[in-house]
Amino acid sequence: MLESVFIFMGAIAFVLFVLGIGEQSKVYTAMSMILWVIVMINALYIQVPADTSYAEYGFSAFCLAFIFANLVYLIAMQFDWRRRFFE
Repeated sequence: MLESVFIFMGAIAFVLFVLGIGEQSKVYTAMSMILWVIVMINALYIQVPADTSYAEYGFSAFCLAFIFANLVYLIAMQFDWRRRFFE
């Protein structure tokens, strides 16, 4: 059950990332980045009820790659001089 929550939030973040690129929307991209940060932080410490706790470092690294991609895309959209002058 816990893995399905991570997969669902990761899927929503990925869809928002694709929508942000397709629509060139800063809002979708920022929401995607926030969701990736939440998923990454939650994957660093997972506690199974009545059992043990563990960390999923591979999934956290996967989320970190999307966080950097979102950040680079947001910066590129912010400093796009062609969009500012020609629209």
